[in-house]
Amino acid sequence: MRTLKTVLIFFVSGLCAGSLFGWLISTPRLTSFWFRKGDKFLIPTFRYYLGIGLFLLLGLTLAYSFSCMRGWVARPTTKTLFKQSSAAVVVATSAFLIFAGMTLVGAPFSDDLEIRYLLAIVGFVLLISTACWILTSTLYYPGVLAFLLTIPVAIALLYLLAKVLTIPGEWSEMVTYLILDSLLAAACGFWIARSNPPQGLIAD
Repeated sequence: MRTLKTVLIFFVSGLCAGSLFGWLISTPRLTSFWFRKGDKFLIPTFRYYLGIGLFLLLGLTLAYSFSCMRGWVARPTTKTLFKQSSAAVVVATSAFLIFAGMTLVGAPFSDDLEIRYLLAIVGFVLLISTACWILTSTLYYPGVLAFLLTIPVAIALLYLLAKVLTIPGEWSEMVTYLILDSLLAAACGFWIARSNPPQGLIAD
């Protein structure tokens, strides 16, 4: 039950953070802040990629703090401050690092944007799972699986919504990050709850 509560609050927090970020990048007045004009399409700036990580970190931080206050996960101590800071830096810079990496080594896939996009998503998800590994000092294999499952689940949900609902183009980004952030946050909550239970308790 404790794990379920933790996963739920992480899911809701990720949902809110993803919705907020999606709304901000969908706002016409902020387009020039997040994107620059290309020949045919808008090209994301470094601020866009940093925003992905920072807003996800915001959602995770709120959910983690609330879970600690409720006694669902172990409270942080001064000894774990370095691990928390390191995990936060990984989350905050995750999307930007993937963007930089794909820019440098993506030449072999330059003619196949779908492969580059998929690799970027997988790399991003693995970096977030690495942050959980750093935070909990535990390589929790079911948690890794939960992270990897977020990719097909997110794709399936986006496909289903596209078939069932007519989503205006300006809101597509909001829906995308709403789904992605909520699923990633839920996976984080699952990993943390199972690997970092309160003192004196075992993972339930």
